[in-house]
Amino acid sequence: MAMPGGLACPKSLIRFWGIPGVWLYNTITIKRSFIEHQGVRVTPIGVLISILLLLVLAAMLFPLTMSDGRYSPRTHCLSNLKNSALGCIMYASDYDDRMPMADQWADLTSKFRRSEGVLHDPALGKNEYGYAFRNRASSMAISSVKKPMSFILMFDSTVRGRNAQSELWSLPYPGRHSGSNNGVFLDGHAKSKIGIPPERTQK
Repeated sequence: MAMPGGLACPKSLIRFWGIPGVWLYNTITIKRSFIEHQGVRVTPIGVLISILLLLVLAAMLFPLTMSDGRYSPRTHCLSNLKNSALGCIMYASDYDDRMPMADQWADLTSKFRRSEGVLHDPALGKNEYGYAFRNRASSMAISSVKKPMSFILMFDSTVRGRNAQSELWSLPYPGRHSGSNNGVFLDGHAKSKIGIPPERTQK
């Protein structure tokens, strides 16, 4: 099959892939001709692999840039929660490696946060908070935790208030964000879909 520009496409490609296959073949052929003209040798397979890698990257980034709001609240919440938790970790670096008191964590860490707005879960009302500080972490020395990457420090909670404190039993069930909950660990990494304790799933 001849296309504009005098390029020919194999019949087998037309039979199995149709017009998209013809377009892709001609795109690769044109790119190859241009690059070879510049003195660089390239194969159609190399160009095809590059295109596929770009498509995979686009598929990974697409959910984060959706504008319909399906993913935005969860991502926004994860960012707010992480900023709040990092404020507590930064507090500890200034106070002998010890976390703030659980019942005052939001007040004591105000200077380490980006803004007051990060204390609010966007999935709730403007005056709602929705994040809880782990009771067990109250005045705790970070160095006393053997596996900080496994210790949940802050999380979505049904206990709402500026200085909310609780344990994991207060995780919303079902999860607040499309059935899942967000949490931040003692090493500073944030995670969505954190596990819900068995007692919260029992009716």
